[in-house]
Amino acid sequence: MSLSATPGNNEEKVQEVLDNLNVARLEAKDENDKDVKPYIQSKSIQEVVIKETAAISAINQILSNLLMIPVKVINKMNIFPPESKLAINKVVDINRTRLMQMLEEFNKKIDEYTMLIGPGKNCFNV
Repeated sequence: MSLSATPGNNEEKVQEVLDNLNVARLEAKDENDKDVKPYIQSKSIQEVVIKETAAISAINQILSNLLMIPVKVINKMNIFPPESKLAINKVVDINRTRLMQMLEEFNKKIDEYTMLIGPGKNCFNV
């Protein structure tokens, strides 16, 4: 049994939470459900839009470049070929679920990958 107040704002995010928690059945309720309504307090939502400045763009680019360094190493080793569902080709492909799936797949074939990166080669810890 699991409980999450805000599992996500779209179907993909909700599915990610379900997968991470190994949830087989989902019961969704919102603030209008009769058994939830008594516990809802008044709320005020205010949207704040922040304009992207040159500094924010520069920082975003630097962070994206840093995140792509290990991705390029993994891609160069062809551990997850481009046609693989686990392949990462751009920063937006990186998320916790994908990284956990990659680690699981890597561990299944660790002997094979050790031969690829083994002693005297570009070794690294995952």
